[in-house]
Amino acid sequence: MKRLLFFSILIISSLLYNGCSPTKNIKGDEVFLNSNKLNRTKSKIDSKESASLKESISLIIKPKTNKKLLGLLRTRLFFHNLAYKDGMDTLKHQWLRKFFVNSLGEPPVILDTTQVEKVEKNIKSFMQKEGFFNATVWDTIKYSKNHKKADVEYIVTGNEPFKIDSITYDISDPGLEGIIKSDCAVNSLIKVGDIYDGDDLSKERDRLTHELKQRGYYYFSPQYIHFFIPYDLDSHKVKIVYTVKRVNENKIAQEQGKLPENHHLYNIKNIYVQTDYNPRELNSDRNMDTVFYKNVYFISSRQSPKYNNNRLLQTIFFKTGEHYEIEKADETNKRLSDLGTFKFININFDSVAFDSTLNRYEVNAFVLLSPSKRQSLSVESEGTNQGGGLGVIANGDYRNKNTFSGFETFDIRPKIAFEEQISIISTTTKTRPFFNVFNTLQYGLEMTLKIPEFFIADKIFPHLSQHAAPSVTFSASYNQEIRPDYTRSLSNVSYGYTFKESAQKTWTVNLIDINYVTSKLVDTFQNLINSYHDPAITNSYSPHVTTDINFNRVKRTQDIKDKFKPYYYFSYGGELSGFLPTYVYRSLFKLPDNGDGQYELFKTVYSEYIKGFIDYRYYVPKFLLGNLALRGFAGAGRPFEPQTQTLPFEKAFYGGGANDIRGWIARTLGPGSYVNTQNIDQTGDIKLLFSAEYRFEITGIFQGALFTDAGNIWLWNPDAIRTGAQFKANSFYKEIAVGSGFGLRLNFNFFVVRFDEAWAVINPYPAPDGSQLNPVSYYNLRNMRINLGIGFPF
Repeated sequence: MKRLLFFSILIISSLLYNGCSPTKNIKGDEVFLNSNKLNRTKSKIDSKESASLKESISLIIKPKTNKKLLGLLRTRLFFHNLAYKDGMDTLKHQWLRKFFVNSLGEPPVILDTTQVEKVEKNIKSFMQKEGFFNATVWDTIKYSKNHKKADVEYIVTGNEPFKIDSITYDISDPGLEGIIKSDCAVNSLIKVGDIYDGDDLSKERDRLTHELKQRGYYYFSPQYIHFFIPYDLDSHKVKIVYTVKRVNENKIAQEQGKLPENHHLYNIKNIYVQTDYNPRELNSDRNMDTVFYKNVYFISSRQSPKYNNNRLLQTIFFKTGEHYEIEKADETNKRLSDLGTFKFININFDSVAFDSTLNRYEVNAFVLLSPSKRQSLSVESEGTNQGGGLGVIANGDYRNKNTFSGFETFDIRPKIAFEEQISIISTTTKTRPFFNVFNTLQYGLEMTLKIPEFFIADKIFPHLSQHAAPSVTFSASYNQEIRPDYTRSLSNVSYGYTFKESAQKTWTVNLIDINYVTSKLVDTFQNLINSYHDPAITNSYSPHVTTDINFNRVKRTQDIKDKFKPYYYFSYGGELSGFLPTYVYRSLFKLPDNGDGQYELFKTVYSEYIKGFIDYRYYVPKFLLGNLALRGFAGAGRPFEPQTQTLPFEKAFYGGGANDIRGWIARTLGPGSYVNTQNIDQTGDIKLLFSAEYRFEITGIFQGALFTDAGNIWLWNPDAIRTGAQFKANSFYKEIAVGSGFGLRLNFNFFVVRFDEAWAVINPYPAPDGSQLNPVSYYNLRNMRINLGIGFPF
């Protein structure tokens, strides 16, 4: 096997090397652009700024050379050359040739000397924009002996950057002078002593425009702001003159005879909301009704859908009589989109005649809404890899929008899945009853109703009534799982709230979350469970009820305007189960336990526990030649009566699987250093997980990944059967399992198909020789875990 693998790698490498010959398919007098190098001498700025400057200059250099996989092989050029090999132009291979050229391939990049000169000028202009007014730039081109390849080098000397020596203001509008000067004194992006940066001037222009629009100057635009930058080559300093013009204070307007006038504040006079706007139809052609409600005009035709005007008002943040504020208009647009009821949203403001009575300028606000289809139906299928076995799943979704004319969303989601799971009793007959391929069937139905307001809780949280985008969700579901070892059903009802703390922070609070679990074990599996005499394992497969109160807070810092900026995802949450039956039902009726130290609710044991978790993920979109993703997770749950109870199976932590520690099959890792010899699903009360994944592009839709996962699960208390399962502060770190591997992903933008291949590198338990590190001989195809997933693991 090793010899075959070695020769396979050797042959593939040889093919890639020969197929990537850059001059193989270029024309007679063309020269292949082998490399673009940037040689930039250091400037008198800190290293972080210097690195950013170098990266920006690199983006100016075009054209880019042919892409290399991990900086080594030009795989895309290889496929392009492969498409033009002898015989590939035959009718038989035409489809393959098109696939190579259009999807996987990339033609050789040819040297263009005029482009080199243009890049040189662009770099110099960029350096001056960055404050290096006396920068020097030149290029050199080195050709190969046969004049078929060329290496281009751009040599950039920044010299000393220019700094801002002073900032003065020239504002001809007296109404704006005080506002601008006081605001810029605190918030301006350009400051005395900073290195001059032309981008900062553009950002400052946009910032001030936004600030004035926020203060009511609706018609103010960046065209009224100008900067003059005289500089001194000897002192390396610049002076900035901050100029703000009045309306019509320009040459063209003066030639047209228009007189300059000051900028005006605008108040909102009337608000018109049309809920059935169609730009292709004139309202005059329809019978329109107008309702005046809470100072807003609601307009719609008699045949259009009806909406709850009060809830619609919760999404409109500007009011009549107030100054126009751009942020309120933007927030209104966003909140209307969040309703999911309208296909198109247009918010316009039109000026009206000057109100001499109130002595103010005014605009009317028009909120034009085009309804989307009220009902939709979708069906989708996907591959799964639950517990190490492959499967297929089909999901349906029937959605009804504006169900009760109050922007409610009602969903019905059926599900059916066939999977191959590890069976404890695999030696018995009929373990593959479904299509003679799968041994597990899952099916279920979930219904949810989402209402965009706090419903009852709006009296408790009045300060969250509008800006928090509150909503309440009612849900009910039923799921059945049929496996060779047992049959389990899960019923759930919940009632909870979702609201925003800020644009980046979201809360979910479920006041009621009830799960009713029943299970029926086949005799062989039941006898095996009984033979362990382990309450923890027995309770995992016993009927039970959980009555949760839980919460989850999520913060995301991703900036969609800056796709290269690192960002993080941070989530934490907790849940409490058994509180209501314990302190209401049990205490009120003074009920005894069932003799095993457990209490029952409607003749079924209910769980009493507390549980919490934290989940932190950090993403670096630009790392080496790809991007980096890191994750850390910690969770713990503890039953109130740990001697007789454990966390319910569906609430307990587990290790392994396609989105966890990928070197192990799901629910086969741990707890602790315990060795699972019976393939019984293992769960724990405590979990730690750390993952690092380096993702990079291969060619076209194909992407690769290198990853390492580490972690384990543990129990709070010692287990007589599962030795080594208890968490101990002085030794848990010795029981951290480590898995590593590589992945191939097909990125179709709207979804990702993922194949991850992993091996167990460090076991949480020692081998007979005392080692926990697997030997080199372990890393073969037999021990490789293949994980199939949809989407990234985190």
